[in-house]
Amino acid sequence: MHSRLTLMLTAMMLAFLASFAGVSTALSHEGEEENEITDEDRARGALERGEVLPLDQVKAGLESRVHGEITGIELEKEDGIWVYEFKVISPGGKMIEVHIDAKTGKLIDKKGE
Repeated sequence: MHSRLTLMLTAMMLAFLASFAGVSTALSHEGEEENEITDEDRARGALERGEVLPLDQVKAGLESRVHGEITGIELEKEDGIWVYEFKVISPGGKMIEVHIDAKTGKLIDKKGE
């Protein structure tokens, strides 16, 4: 449950940041060291540097290719490439895992269909 909540919060954070891609804000994290870089910081930096597309844009492209309810989203760097990983429950109840190149929006692979 904690993992799912973390994914959902990360996804919401990315969606929010995508809305304000041109605005740079300083976030303070109570109890964290100043030099500690969080997953949200990495994601925001990748978005600001143009290394990834905004989540809303990628999600819209995914919804036109894969039908179902998105239950989780992660942004990870795999083999030097930023990848959005979506977990989707199909209308038939199957779990589908979809990897999208975060820079181009192109489908890398789809498992479980």
